[in-house]
Amino acid sequence: MTEPTALVTGASRGIGAALATELANRGFNLILNARGGEDLEALCSSLSARVTVTPWVADLTHPSALVDLVDLVDYHPIEVLVNNAGGGEPGSFVNQAPAAHQQVINLN
Repeated sequence: MTEPTALVTGASRGIGAALATELANRGFNLILNARGGEDLEALCSSLSARVTVTPWVADLTHPSALVDLVDLVDYHPIEVLVNNAGGGEPGSFVNQAPAAHQQVINLN
């Protein structure tokens, strides 16, 4: 039997990295998403001794990431989704540009 696969967005640090580690401890293969960076590479490397880990570098605020996500899920059926990607702009909501609000909506 194939081990189940979990997709964790925002997995490079903090809560996302902790949840990815816990899922690996429970035997889940992982697809780990982040916008990029050394943190994601280090996490994938540290978990790959226990389970299969697939890094997925994508900025989920971009519409093209949705196309990539469909392709990814077609190739790797997902049993668990941890939607942990986050972002935001500092300061007062009313003083932020509409484009900043749209980026948060796209991400969610």
